[in-house]
Amino acid sequence: FSRPIRNLDGPSGRAPTIQQIRNKHGAREVIVDNGIISVSFSSPQGLITGIKYKGVNNVLHPHQRAREYFVPEPYKNTMNPLYLNHTDKFRQYGLWQRYTELYPNRDLIYTIGVSNYSKDWFYSQVTRKIGDSTYTPTTWQTVFHLPYVNMRGSYTLQLALASAAWANLQVRFNNEYTRPFFSTGYIGRDNAIARHGIHGLYRLYSINVPGRLLRTGTNTIYLRQAKASGPFEGVMYDYIRLEEPSRE
Repeated sequence: FSRPIRNLDGPSGRAPTIQQIRNKHGAREVIVDNGIISVSFSSPQGLITGIKYKGVNNVLHPHQRAREYFVPEPYKNTMNPLYLNHTDKFRQYGLWQRYTELYPNRDLIYTIGVSNYSKDWFYSQVTRKIGDSTYTPTTWQTVFHLPYVNMRGSYTLQLALASAAWANLQVRFNNEYTRPFFSTGYIGRDNAIARHGIHGLYRLYSINVPGRLLRTGTNTIYLRQAKASGPFEGVMYDYIRLEEPSRE
């Protein structure tokens, strides 16, 4: 850490600041901060323990719950006063139905660097109701920009689910209509959606993604929950992270 890290220079071109601290657990950490991104390393091991980007706290940290995402307001006729102005507002009945009202014709699109996960990422990817007892699968899009793509390298998509209920989550890159690059298969009997929860059996998928599937510039990850025979089929995300290969 004795020399400036050129490729982490901040908006003013300054070299990163470096400080050593003890975290809340008493362990030593070294923090490198260039004004945009702050990276924490364990000391003396040198392992990355956290990344803070443009004010978003620790994008590496798995909560194993969907608490930090957007939870809509409850219906007045089913409102439980015990959970008004409460941190557990997700416990209100019928919140899953709000997705159809918010996205009646098209699904959620989340743009990295523009969207806010606490306002724009619905707490659960559920089905859309299109009739009295008819439901359809939903496909969410995560849009992001890559200034450089290692075409010969292998990227890693870390996909963590806080809960799954009778779901089949399919992942595609830059083409919504190709065969799924990855599929979880039939997973989950957590009942978290029906039981007004945000946490079930935790699942983590580390998906190897060939660089040839990505492009320099705008990319889109399509997340399709393909099961749709009722209102409670879906998944809750904990975090999604795309890791690039080493440039060395």
